[in-house]
Amino acid sequence: MSSTKTSVRMSAEVTFFNPTNYTAIIPYLNILFIKNGTVLGNGTLVNAAVGRGENHVAVEAFWAPADGGEDARVIGKTLLDEYVSGGNSTITVRAHEGSIPSLPTLSKALESLAFTLPLPPPPLDSFPNPPDADPADPPRFVQSATLHISRSAGSFELRNPFKRDTIFISDITGVATHNGTLLGTLDYPYQLAIPPGLSETPLISVKWTLRGVGFDILRKAAGGILKIDAKAECNVKIGRWEERLKFHGSGIGAHVQLT
Repeated sequence: MSSTKTSVRMSAEVTFFNPTNYTAIIPYLNILFIKNGTVLGNGTLVNAAVGRGENHVAVEAFWAPADGGEDARVIGKTLLDEYVSGGNSTITVRAHEGSIPSLPTLSKALESLAFTLPLPPPPLDSFPNPPDADPADPPRFVQSATLHISRSAGSFELRNPFKRDTIFISDITGVATHNGTLLGTLDYPYQLAIPPGLSETPLISVKWTLRGVGFDILRKAAGGILKIDAKAECNVKIGRWEERLKFHGSGIGAHVQLT
């Protein structure tokens, strides 16, 4: 919805099940997002009708760890590192004294209630794999790679889960390994634009291991697919928001070509 250098305001639809026979109208409700006791942002519900059974409500979420100082920014960054790498990330939601401004006493009573919830996985399957993709390969941020050995380069198929927003990444450093053996390193100082859905990067310079076990692995895999693990660090920019994040991916299918 909007962004600053250190914050992002997002809209989302939340689905939940009301097991009771009670219904309610919620004019306004605000909750905090907390990790390791540190506030990272908040979520707001406005004019929501809660019925029996399954409900779908619109929520506005505000992500702003830096508002809490450097320690909060580091905690928020670490959480995002885990999240983009596919980790089982969790966050705690809690009411506070201003959760329901018209009912301060109730807000105070709810303040003691906190729930730790798993973060929903990014909607990577919104854009399905191409027909020739390995059906056993799950949707992920780095979907696949093509390694050009003689050209000292590689290209990567990246998946942007947003429906409208382009992700920009820059100043990429990384390593690729196979079963713990180093295959190559990457140091790319330029910016890449990743539009919504699946897209392939241009060729990026890579320094391959040209001797020893790493080279033997690449040579034997030429013409086929090699499962690689990748660790990378890069600047990520969405709108005006920007942060340097770490990514770790395992079992990425890489097409190996000698040319």
